[in-house]
Amino acid sequence: KGGGGRDLKALVAWTTGGSPWSVADHLLAGDLPRALAGLEVLYRGGFQEKSGKRLLEPAGITSLLLGALTRGASAALAERSNPGSGGNSPGEKAARARAELRAAGDWHRLLEEVAALERRMKTGGGVALDDFARFALAWSRSGPPRAKAPVKAVKR
Repeated sequence: KGGGGRDLKALVAWTTGGSPWSVADHLLAGDLPRALAGLEVLYRGGFQEKSGKRLLEPAGITSLLLGALTRGASAALAERSNPGSGGNSPGEKAARARAELRAAGDWHRLLEEVAALERRMKTGGGVALDDFARFALAWSRSGPPRAKAPVKAVKR
C-alpha cells in the first residue's frame, strides 16, 4: 500500500486497456477516465498483436479503433432497435448490456460521428489521439445507468 492508503492496483488502474477493442469498450460505455487513459496507453505504447508484434503505427491503431467502435455501436443499436434478438454469446451479451447505456437515437448519432472520423481518415484528413479524446468527452457519461430507487412512503 502507498499513496495515502490506496492499494497499488487503484493507483495504476490507468495502465489497463491497451488494445483497440478494450479502449472502444470504454469509449462506448462513456467511461471517460478509462477511455482517456486507454487512448494514451494505446497511442503512446501501441499494442501487442496476436502474432506477438507490437503495432505502433498511429494509422493502424486508428483504423482498428474505428472498426471496433463501429462494430460495438452497431451491435448496441441493433439490440436497442430489436431487443432480445441476439443469442447468448459473450459478444451478444455485451451488446445487450451496452445497448441499455444509451437511447437508440444516441447510438445512431454516435455511429454517425464514428463514420465521419472514418471518412476523414480515408480522405487523408488524418485522425489522431486528440480526435478520440474529443469523442470521449462528447460521449462521456457520469456513470452507469442506475436502477430507479424505490419510492418510500412518507410518514405524517
